[in-house]
Amino acid sequence: MAITMKYGYSVQDVAEQVGLSSADVSVAKSLDSHDVYFEGGIPSTTIKSKEGVSLGVAQIKPEALINLMTGKLGPAGKKILAGALHKAILKSKTKLQEQSPDTKTASTVLPSVPPQLSLENPIPLRNATELLQAVVGTSASSVYFCIAISEPVKIAARVTAENRLAFRLDGSGVKSHHESLLALGMQESSHGHYSMHLDCDSDEMVRKAIGSLMFALRINFDKICLNVEMLKGKGVGG
Repeated sequence: MAITMKYGYSVQDVAEQVGLSSADVSVAKSLDSHDVYFEGGIPSTTIKSKEGVSLGVAQIKPEALINLMTGKLGPAGKKILAGALHKAILKSKTKLQEQSPDTKTASTVLPSVPPQLSLENPIPLRNATELLQAVVGTSASSVYFCIAISEPVKIAARVTAENRLAFRLDGSGVKSHHESLLALGMQESSHGHYSMHLDCDSDEMVRKAIGSLMFALRINFDKICLNVEMLKGKGVGG
């Protein structure tokens, strides 16, 4: 079965991280204004429009993006990723222009609360089907957002403005990872889910913590979203 992962990274963030030229970063910003997103698969990563149409394909393995955004990708890896991304964003811009030749570039200022984040009607994490769905915590006053989905295990996270990170794991297969989760410092709840709270020094440390958890579990998630900026300060609870 083909596994794809929808990332929450903005194209501009990735372009800046790999050190693309200011011209390429400008193109990346224009793509972000059209709500494009990265979808990772094997062995490539695709830039897609909000309608799900493929705009540009880069020969980038999913783990390369995750390593980049969690600070684990070295200079050689960044150079390879930069070359692939450069071609993909230019092709994506051309395709967008072909689809909407009369459309002017929209504002690149993102709204304070991205439209896909909503605190309304949170559901139990094990019932989540979409990335960034609001999910309930232990109490009604606690709300997380789903950041990883597989059939047996789902992960939700909450990041406060002060970089206090909270994880919550649940799902039909979460018990099979019991020992690994305890070894990572997770606490098992009497309700069957696992959770952890971490005080991080920076956005970078939050990204590293999320990335480390993903890799440590060794689960082939169907969907993943690791955008710290999108989550920060949007949940409810501490």
